Amino acid sequence: MKEKLLETDALAEYKKAHKNNYEQRLIREKELLEKEQADEIASERIKKEQAYKQLQIEKDREYSLQYYHEINGIRRANTVSTDDGSPMLSNYTERLISSPHYTYMSDGAPRGILGDGSRVSFSRRIRDFFSSR
Repeated sequence: MKEKLLETDALAEYKKAHKNNYEQRLIREKELLEKEQADEIASERIKKEQAYKQLQIEKDREYSLQYYHEINGIRRANTVSTDDGSPMLSNYTERLISSPHYTYMSDGAPRGILGDGSRVSFSRRIRDFFSSR
């Protein structure tokens, strides 16, 4: 009988002594698991951000190419030749986006250089340009 009592006391003491260690180990394992999950989520988020940035870069590149081709495809309806034979653009926007070998119109140049020679508003020219496409 004494032996049984001593055994249970020894077992209780063992449980008591190692209960703290067991709880600390469980807490450490839980923290480690949470840290691993947080790292995994962070790495997934970084991968998604990089994929999104790459997608944006590709979209921007595609848009730039389309814009470049649109600009280069502009019809030079407003181009006039000067006395020396060099082309001169009458449209301010075309002069901005065109190559540098074009010259600006002089201040004394006639204002109605469009096809019919009439004064057409800027908004009308833009509307006509985009409606012809």
